[in-house]
Amino acid sequence: MTVSTAPHEWTSNMLDESRYWLFGAGPSVTDTITLKGKTFTFTAPLIKWGAQQIEISSGPYGSNSVRSQTKGLLQDGSTMFMGYSVYSHAAQFLKGLTFQQAISVDTTGPLFLAESNSSYVQFNSEFVPGLPTAYFDGSLDHFSIYPTPDAPIPEPATYGMLLAGLGLIGAFARRKA
Repeated sequence: MTVSTAPHEWTSNMLDESRYWLFGAGPSVTDTITLKGKTFTFTAPLIKWGAQQIEISSGPYGSNSVRSQTKGLLQDGSTMFMGYSVYSHAAQFLKGLTFQQAISVDTTGPLFLAESNSSYVQFNSEFVPGLPTAYFDGSLDHFSIYPTPDAPIPEPATYGMLLAGLGLIGAFARRKA
């Protein structure tokens, strides 16, 4: 499942001592499913509702978890509801409470329990009459987060050129008048 983790693309976010959430309406989402060697990719151009959560729990064992739930609107008017959860008491696979970190984890190893690493996708989750409904559920073999780059911040020279250009336009307009 691919969904943006850039905070500026979501309507809300929240940070406390152990969790970081991005939630509300958001950017498009893509889900890729491989079943019996065949790969299917589905894209919802708009997230009607969604939540991305990254959590580092404190305590004697410590734990890391990443969760996502999104409901996207499809072009035919139906919805696609999808999510995943990756959790481990033993593996400290998160470096901090930020989505701006690259993570790539094999979740089939002994540090991850199969029942704590799940993925699902449901099409036509609001049951639009006349459209097919499908539900897929399974465990994750691999989990990755790739940071979404924030919008670039212009260099001071860029602002200088912008001001100089606006000044020239103003000078020409004044000269004509």
